[in-house]
Amino acid sequence: MPNKPLFEMPPFTVCPNCGKESLGILSVGGNQCSKRCYECRHTVYEGLPELDKKVLYLDQNLFSALYKFEQGGRPPPGHERFISEVHRLLRRLVLNQQIIMPSSDIHLDESIVFHESEALRLAIEMLGGDASFHNVHHIELSQAIAAAEAFFEKRDPIHSSDVDGILLHDRNQWLPRLHITVNSDFSAFADEIRENRGRGHTAMQSIFDKWTDEKKPFEEVLSAELNSTVQAKTGALLQFFSNYSSSIENADPMKFLNVIGNPIFTEYKTVRSLAGKYGFEGDEADKCVLSFWSSEQAQTLPHHRVAAYFFAAIARRAANGMKRNKLTRGMLNDIRAISTYAHYVDAMFIDRECASMLAEGPLNTELKYKAKIFSFADPTNFIEYLKDIDEGTDPLVGCLAETLYG
Repeated sequence: MPNKPLFEMPPFTVCPNCGKESLGILSVGGNQCSKRCYECRHTVYEGLPELDKKVLYLDQNLFSALYKFEQGGRPPPGHERFISEVHRLLRRLVLNQQIIMPSSDIHLDESIVFHESEALRLAIEMLGGDASFHNVHHIELSQAIAAAEAFFEKRDPIHSSDVDGILLHDRNQWLPRLHITVNSDFSAFADEIRENRGRGHTAMQSIFDKWTDEKKPFEEVLSAELNSTVQAKTGALLQFFSNYSSSIENADPMKFLNVIGNPIFTEYKTVRSLAGKYGFEGDEADKCVLSFWSSEQAQTLPHHRVAAYFFAAIARRAANGMKRNKLTRGMLNDIRAISTYAHYVDAMFIDRECASMLAEGPLNTELKYKAKIFSFADPTNFIEYLKDIDEGTDPLVGCLAETLYG
């Protein structure tokens, strides 16, 4: 159990057991620090102040630029001073226990296709403060459950914006002094990720061309996107059952394992099980799933609403003459990240084009999310945001962090 709260932590203190000045820092875990005597091996546990870390999401472009800077490479032209100052501030704020920048499965996918994949992944872990998000499908499912409960209870959904619910680790634990990582080789997945990204980009270009020709109003595209849930999910579920049957018929265990973990099947099972709790069984429970997917409650999912508004904004730009080459290969991942995390995190540094769309009406008035949005379009704002956090650091926490982490 922790002893009295810790207010000073010089490198060596007097051991309460043998009386010698030989008590040094051993480890940090959770909200306490352990110190051991180098003479008699007596161990003392002392409490550390409670924390309230902010959670930031950095897109892969900024993480990659920071990694290259650490390795002695040149930052993007015109942003040399920005990258240098952001690197200094982020590292300081993470070590001073003021922020974390969790990694995500979106980061992992984008890191795998990077030429220094393993090194970049480790850099994201280290710079980000040893934290990570639940995978995107887990977060989307949690929103679907909240909406489904509201559907069965015939009320408006309540979507929590508590960031702790989407983190794999305790946000407010003090950083351990040692970082343990596993050397994992994900290169076998690189080609598949590139192919999937390529297919998604090609499909998005086709839709963009259609929007360019049709020139539909923003409101019409938005309505279609918001109401697309039942069609998209029903189609995905039918495809799942087809793939499932094929894996069984062909006795293909690897295909079976890939199929059985499909997110659409997980959501189907979860909502169907929830229907049972409200008294629906058999075919009625299946009908409930379809009814939920076509309900008003299903349209309230934060990730679905943000994505729908983004696609409507892109359609509007297409109708107004936006060039096709503005659709980068990473834009779908950018939209997915913003749609997933903006509801929960304190701030996001995102793609310049996406930040520009979020600043347009009606996205800037009708979308409600917690995150402050930053991009390379106005890097000074991000610097000032980080400096404000730094200035608010509790002097005691800063002093202890300097002693613990250097």
